Amino acid sequence: MWSIEVVNGSLFCGHDNGTFIIKNNRAEKIASQKGTWDIKTIKDEPNLLIQSNYKGFSILKRTNDDSWVYRNKIEGFDISSRYFEFISPYQILVSHEYKGIYKIEIDSGFQNVVNYKKIAVEGGIKSSVFRYDDDVLYSYKDGVFHFDNNTNALEKDSLLSTVFTGDKYLSGKIITDSEDNRLWGFTKDEITYLEPGKLSGRPEIHIIPISNQMRKTKAGYENVLRLDQNKYLIGTTEGYIVIHTDKLEFNAFNIFLNRGSYYSLRNEVVSLNLSKAMELDNRDNSVRFKYSVTNYNKLVSSHYQYRLKGIYNTWSDWSPNAEVFFENLPFGEYTFEARAKTGGVLSKNTIEYTFSINKPWYLERIAIACYIIVILLLAYSVHYLSKRYYKKQEQDLLIRKEREMELEQSENERQLMEFKNENLQLDIENKNRELGIATMNLVKRNELLNNIKDELSKTKTTTEIKRVIKLINSSLNSNSDWKLFEEAFNNVDKDFMKRIKTLHPAITPSDLRLCAYLRLNLSSKEIAPLLNISHKSVEVKRYRLRKKMDLDHDESLSNYIIEL
Repeated sequence: MWSIEVVNGSLFCGHDNGTFIIKNNRAEKIASQKGTWDIKTIKDEPNLLIQSNYKGFSILKRTNDDSWVYRNKIEGFDISSRYFEFISPYQILVSHEYKGIYKIEIDSGFQNVVNYKKIAVEGGIKSSVFRYDDDVLYSYKDGVFHFDNNTNALEKDSLLSTVFTGDKYLSGKIITDSEDNRLWGFTKDEITYLEPGKLSGRPEIHIIPISNQMRKTKAGYENVLRLDQNKYLIGTTEGYIVIHTDKLEFNAFNIFLNRGSYYSLRNEVVSLNLSKAMELDNRDNSVRFKYSVTNYNKLVSSHYQYRLKGIYNTWSDWSPNAEVFFENLPFGEYTFEARAKTGGVLSKNTIEYTFSINKPWYLERIAIACYIIVILLLAYSVHYLSKRYYKKQEQDLLIRKEREMELEQSENERQLMEFKNENLQLDIENKNRELGIATMNLVKRNELLNNIKDELSKTKTTTEIKRVIKLINSSLNSNSDWKLFEEAFNNVDKDFMKRIKTLHPAITPSDLRLCAYLRLNLSSKEIAPLLNISHKSVEVKRYRLRKKMDLDHDESLSNYIIEL
């Protein structure tokens, strides 16, 4: 059952199964549309009523026998319309908890929705639309808004928003008491109602400190029924509460510190001596306090605040919990304070208890002195070791530099030696080239002299020709050319003559001469002019030389001498 109220002298019931009229303790069904949320009168239409359903709106009509029947559904709008209010004769503001707020326009016959649009404001669960002082208002968790028909917008009401929203928000359901002109709302910790101020136009705010936990109402379905002046009936899930607003008095109570305890090293609970300040060992740094207010009014709950000066210097949030546990507190001086609020009135007193937690052994003066000594020793050790380390590094660096210099010097010497060897090799090559050129010149000269001598011998012999031939023979048999050649050869290969003489002592100077020519890789034809003998004689000398050297038949004489 969603609603039950008297409209135009009839008691209507909005039900999940439809609409009923209560007569003579019986419910008579007058409309079968599912889910009737609410029923309202229509201005200037005394014979018509509008009702909101799960799928929009429908119209009830009064018959001639003063009974009510279902007339028609208003077509064109099929959104569930639990909360609605007229903003003009043919305009309605509708709230849907999930889809948002809609403004709909109905034709004059209440048959069709001409137009509807969504208002630019967020929807919210447990929101509602209500009328107060000729204003249509919308309430949800972010505030209370009044509808401006000129701008077709919702504007926030600063006063009502501070009263019914914020951290204490529970439900956007706001109830209007038209007879006393009061506005009722329900928050987590209290019931609040506003009424016009007696000395000013600003509404007066009254708080009834009955929490939702005590009143046990269903959020979003709260209700208030005026029984008499200053007397109201509030429905709960377990019955009813009757409130006399003119008899509400809440006195200040005393708060008492019932018990203090701490946990020892073995997790044993040890009570604190509340009559004096105590010093706790650093290992006993988990403390619990229990406190209470003597309040026998079960509808008015007490809430508590606490703070622990020395670590938590600001008051905690209000809470119904009457105890607090501080775990693993650091060492220091502490003052525990607590106060209560009952029926919106602060307690007469604030309880206090002072205690201290000693420093741990590792923060005592002796321990700190030991730390300083250890740090100094460590610093000295680090300094000494680092100095020793860097000294060793310096020595290693010097040794490495010396080795690098030695290697560099050795490399320089090696390069110098290579340079000298290259120069010597160049000298040898030059001398070899010079020796070869000189040898070839001798060969060509001797060949030329032999050719000249042969040509002269073919002519008629005269005294002058004989003298020339004799001169040519003298030049060919001269030892001066050999001495020059031998000197040049020894400059190039100075150890060859000694080496071959040592290996073959039987060879003669003439054989040495032949060996020198063979060392230069000269052929027999090239050697013949140098020895002033025939080619055949050179072959004979080569044969004899092989015999003296005792060479095998297959072994080459020239290769042997060259490789020697």
